[in-house]
This record gives sequence, structure tokens and C-alpha cells, in this order.
Amino acid sequence: VLCGAVLARVDAGDEQLERKIHYRQQDLVDYSPVSEKHLADGMTVGELSAAAITMSDNSAASLLLATVGGPAGLTA
Repeated sequence: VLCGAVLARVDAGDEQLERKIHYRQQDLVDYSPVSEKHLADGMTVGELSAAAITMSDNSAASLLLATVGGPAGLTA
């Protein structure tokens, strides 16, 4: 559902898969096998989406959730 919402924003022109999101160590949550490796350079929205879907990367999902306005934005 989350990545679908992100893709809907991309289709609407409100988001870009190539947009780089930078984050810090304190932004990471448990089980972040992909995002923990990219602290120095950040990840694109597309990369975060792939990590969330294919690896169940929780930090990637949390970072993406913020791009749609949090839980309220996801369910709106």
C-alpha cells in the first residue's frame, strides 16, 4: 500500500523516483539491511521503494511514509 501511494504521487507529478533522500543514523529503525548501508550517500525514492518491497527494510518504509504525509497521508 505504501509503495503504491508513493507511485501514485509520482504519477501525479508530486514526487520523483530519482529524488535523493538523506537520513541519519538516528533515523534508522530495527531491520534496515539496505538503508543502513547508505547513510553517507542517502537513497533515492525508487531505491527506498525497492528496499521496502524486496527486503522489508523498515527504515526505507519509514522514510517513504514521511513522503506521503505519515500515517494520515497514507490513509487519506
